[in-house]
Amino acid sequence: MKEKPYHHGNLQTELIEEGLALIHEEGKGNFSLRKLAKRLGVSPTACYNHYADVDDQMREMKN
Repeated sequence: MKEKPYHHGNLQTELIEEGLALIHEEGKGNFSLRKLAKRLGVSPTACYNHYADVDDQMREMKN
C-alpha cells in the first residue's frame, strides 16, 4: 500500500477551507480540530501547529 505524503502544501489554507466545509456539513457545535485532522489525513498535532485551540481556528475562519 502506498503511503500518503504528510506535506499538504499549504496546510493552514486547507484547515480553513475544510473547516468551513465541515461546519457546513455537521454544524458549528460538532466541529473539532480532531475531526478536521482526520478529514485531512493529518495528526491533530498538525492542526495545533497552526492554531492554539479550536476557538483560535474559528476566529481565523470568520475572517
